[in-house]
Amino acid sequence: MIFDVGPKSTQELVDIIMQAGTVVWNGPVGVFEFDQFGEGTKRIAMAIAATKAFTLAGGGDTIAAIQKYDIYDKVSATSRPAAAPSWNSSKARNCPPSKSWSSGPKG
Repeated sequence: MIFDVGPKSTQELVDIIMQAGTVVWNGPVGVFEFDQFGEGTKRIAMAIAATKAFTLAGGGDTIAAIQKYDIYDKVSATSRPAAAPSWNSSKARNCPPSKSWSSGPKG
């Protein structure tokens, strides 16, 4: 069983996030609820908080990770779990920072 992403893969993901123009985050990469398996998700969350990219995050576990690592105010937009399937990335650029979508982007 795998409980967390490895350090090499984590660094590759962090590098991609830091170079991206847009990041869509839909799920943690480990069992982050247990600190011994949360390092990958924590490092990715910190990269998302630090990037200059537009960041869109959604899903219940993703929101829980955002709250655990206290980066909610660093994510451009979030979506509740029920809205995740209705995201339309072409409208993402019209969404103001820190707007929460309950039924898809409005803009």
